[in-house]
Parts: sequence; structure tokens; C-alpha cells
Amino acid sequence: MDKDKYKELRNILREETSHWSMSSKVMEHPNYQKILDMGSEVVPLILTDLKNNNYDIGLFCLLGQLTNENPIPEKDRGKIEKIKNHWIKWGIKNGLID
Repeated sequence: MDKDKYKELRNILREETSHWSMSSKVMEHPNYQKILDMGSEVVPLILTDLKNNNYDIGLFCLLGQLTNENPIPEKDRGKIEKIKNHWIKWGIKNGLID
């Protein structure tokens, strides 16, 4: 896994999409697709970003696609801080982050 490549792609993705509110638009960005192509081995890096409060809507979407999981209860959908916390708990439970 290339941690530096992930960070480079993530930073450009964030820079170019941070003002977008629609996740479907973010998911069409070329760097989103490149991170997705890196596969599940980037999941711990994404979770670490969340844990370090370095996140955006694109990372939540990537986690869902890369893991085929959705640990977010219906009542917490749309609540960014709660979504972040549910993903962090999921990552700890699955041994992907501390």
C-alpha cells in the first residue's frame, strides 16, 4: 500500500470537492475513483483520517464502498459527527485502528 499516494489523492480530492454538498458528485471525481481502485487496504488510512478529524463526505462514501458496510443507524444519517464516530467504532471493533 502506498500511504503517500493515498494522502496525495485525498488532499487533491478534498481541495477540489470540499465545496460540493452532493456525495454523488464527489464520487465522480477522478481521485475518488483512484482511491477506490487502491482497494480495501486504504480503509485503515481513511479511518485514521476520521479519528484525527481529517475528513469529509468523500471519505464516508469511500468507506461504504470499500467495506460494503454501513454502521450508521437510520436516526444518525446526515449527522456528520455521529457518522464519523460510528465509523471509528466500526474500525476499532474490526481491528483496523486502535
